[in-house]
Amino acid sequence: MKKNKAQKIREQISKLHEDLLILQSKCKHKNPSLCWSTANDYPMDRYYTYFACPDCFKTWTEDGSK
Repeated sequence: MKKNKAQKIREQISKLHEDLLILQSKCKHKNPSLCWSTANDYPMDRYYTYFACPDCFKTWTEDGSK
């Protein structure tokens, strides 16, 4: 069955997303940005800090405040 343009684009996006995840897993995240830190957010009621890597665009949170 012949794929339409949207299907082809979706496949390309999927492949690029996989490539990005591989790149992010190999990145050392040497200069992550501290985006925000928070506490007592209902219902979590805990401290956590949100980071973003400017090199690979990965974002993540870590328990505790920094």
